[in-house]
Amino acid sequence: MSSKWTVTTLEWNIYGTYILIGDCSGTVSIYTMNDHMFNDWVQLGSTVFEAEHILGGAFFHSGNKLSLMTEKKDSVSYYEKFNYLRLRWLLRLLRLIEDNCLITISTKNTVAWTTRTEINDTTNTTWASHVYVADLNVPWQYHKSPSCPAVFGREHNQLHVMHYFLFYCRLIEDNCLITISTKNTVAWTTRTEINDTTNTTWASHVYVADLNVPWQYHKVMSSKWTVTTLEWNIYGTYILIGDCSGTVSIYTMNDHMFNDWVQLGSTVFEAEHILGGAFFHSGNKLSLMTEKKDSVSYYEKFNYLRFAPSVRQKGGCALEGCIVISKTGLIGVIVLTKTSHNNTTLLTTAESLAVSRYEITSVDICYGKNGHFLIATSCQDTQMPIKCYEVRGNNLI
Repeated sequence: MSSKWTVTTLEWNIYGTYILIGDCSGTVSIYTMNDHMFNDWVQLGSTVFEAEHILGGAFFHSGNKLSLMTEKKDSVSYYEKFNYLRLRWLLRLLRLIEDNCLITISTKNTVAWTTRTEINDTTNTTWASHVYVADLNVPWQYHKSPSCPAVFGREHNQLHVMHYFLFYCRLIEDNCLITISTKNTVAWTTRTEINDTTNTTWASHVYVADLNVPWQYHKVMSSKWTVTTLEWNIYGTYILIGDCSGTVSIYTMNDHMFNDWVQLGSTVFEAEHILGGAFFHSGNKLSLMTEKKDSVSYYEKFNYLRFAPSVRQKGGCALEGCIVISKTGLIGVIVLTKTSHNNTTLLTTAESLAVSRYEITSVDICYGKNGHFLIATSCQDTQMPIKCYEVRGNNLI
């Protein structure tokens, strides 16, 4: 079989007639030979444990167990001296060839294993999870199991959304990003388009979905550069996208249509790798009043807190915009302004975060109640401390 999900569990039953296959999406399938033909495998059935990553499994034991009779180890009769042995050399061989491959050997001296591409693929166009079987007496005669159906996109699976997307993105691909807005919408990145089965759309793609109907996803943009920053604004109407080339773009819905996104503007910080970012705080913050949390009135249960905007314009009104942090310690400020024709333009400026620039490998940003940003940075050096900075937006503009 083949699957776009990474196979993480592979086990034979005690008689070597069934194969248990589990993957990182929570799908568990059982395969068997069709009419006892070793080169023809069919699926007995499949089930899905939603938003779960299958780590291991085992078939029920039948009660029959064969062991090695040490007192008869020199006997010429195999029935007297041998247990069904597992051949460890194949395990070592396959693990040296590919990372994260699986192998299991049955009591019938047959082997099942996984590969990341089909065995005869010389162009790397079949990147997925493939399961093969072979008889160890003639291991060059291998056979592939039939493909299993994909899980993503089934409307009848009532996906409990936030966990599903977290597992979907983080388990499918390394270094993907995901962020959830205050409007219960999610944005995430992929390395290929979701419907791509040939790996011909390798890039960075940004998708959005409503967590109430997560199978209805919509594409925002694509970039040949790796997207490294993905953030919503406080109202869930703008998306900040930064990449490893220093390009920062802001997208919004076209006429409030969630399936149609347009770019408000874009700017480039030359030769910078964007590590993180955050939109300006508007100054509106809603808080739960814990002493009235059991009240039936929302006006009593929730209350607005005094919270200063990140950047003020004349009259004290909040400005719209964002800040970004680069890998070299540069802080960039982007302000959204309206022209006379009601078009949006981006005004940008940049400063060094510290007195001198230094390499940053990770960054986190939060809001302070006085309108400032609190920025924590790390360079992943255990000898170096985590550095924290207080940045005031009005001082940067």
